[in-house]
Amino acid sequence: MTVSREHQSTPENSIETRINFIDAMIQRKQSELAVMQPILQSLLEKRHQQFEMPRTMFVDELAIADQLYADPTYNDTFIFGNHIVDESGQPKGGDLNARNGGESYSDVEAYDSENEYSQAILNAAQRLGFVLNAFPDQPTEEIDQFLGIADSNLEKIYTPVQAVIVPTARGLSNPMRIRSAIRDIEQGKVDTKLLIIASCERPVDEKERELMDAKNLHYGTTEYGSAIAALNDVVGLTIDEEASVPFELTNAPHLQAGRMVETTIPLGEKDLRVVVLSAPFDSERVTGRDQAGNIMKQNRASTLDNFNAALEYLPEEEGDVVVESHDTWIQSQAEVAEQYIGVKGKNVIPAGPHKLDRLKKIDGKIVLNEPGQVVDEIAKTFAFKVQTIQMLENAKQELIAKR
Repeated sequence: MTVSREHQSTPENSIETRINFIDAMIQRKQSELAVMQPILQSLLEKRHQQFEMPRTMFVDELAIADQLYADPTYNDTFIFGNHIVDESGQPKGGDLNARNGGESYSDVEAYDSENEYSQAILNAAQRLGFVLNAFPDQPTEEIDQFLGIADSNLEKIYTPVQAVIVPTARGLSNPMRIRSAIRDIEQGKVDTKLLIIASCERPVDEKERELMDAKNLHYGTTEYGSAIAALNDVVGLTIDEEASVPFELTNAPHLQAGRMVETTIPLGEKDLRVVVLSAPFDSERVTGRDQAGNIMKQNRASTLDNFNAALEYLPEEEGDVVVESHDTWIQSQAEVAEQYIGVKGKNVIPAGPHKLDRLKKIDGKIVLNEPGQVVDEIAKTFAFKVQTIQMLENAKQELIAKR
């Protein structure tokens, strides 16, 4: 099945409008990075004060402030890393990347909820909106209590939204995100006729199955099947994964075909069109090498592929799109959406629920649950914003060439 879009190309008379849109996005991204940089600089300083950093790219003789570039777009390697390795093949830089793999970077002690560094992470996360500033109230609805998510804090969007897009993930993430999307539409905070649940064929592992079984929730053999199962659980549907049909992208029929299933659900006085998709992908794209040195190729869609597939269901003209994630992933998921959907003239609005257990109290002090997870997401979002600016600049040059 090939999904056809209403418009296939950017009309000549709208090129200038699109360039202006991109210019405004670039300015906004630069402003966001400028806000993040001093906060992340403080985190870097605290990190270096508290722990050894054997793979850092900073030198001890100079203050970190003197080694960071004034232009934040040059600092993503220091903060999150950029595939730079040392003589032994180990990653360098990425001092706030909790998944870097270096001995000190993955040190459990560094992410003890009560140490000074973790408290600095909490402060940064609250200032940047990655976690709530206070403990949330008890959720209003029983399903939200069950899923462990706070009531929606999304402000009402008064203009119609082209679609709400839910990028899927592991385990409980899917019911949390899908429930949040349905809830925001039901409550009138988002006015849309289309919900897109964008997924892939990642196999569901044993640990994930155990987690879902413990909550008596359903799942599939792949993330796509789990997305359908989560929709069924949240809305009370009985969609069969076997009803899926193949589909390919209009502008890239050579890609490995994905699959999709579609339904309509009543919400109040209107019907909501719901599309669950597993995106097409490039099965010849090299993703790296295994331990034996053999070339590895892409075997499932990435988050970027998912957003690219979602574009098939959106009109060509500019408009608002809501991206529903959850908790500390809200901003980074929206940033990835900006790279593929924002570049196409969409105003991406981040949304999603916060987990009830992200904040906790120890001896009367508010601390973070899994601060390493939080700081990693902050650093990743900074790096993603740098990538977004680069993609926007490329898209602008392509449009200029069409003048």
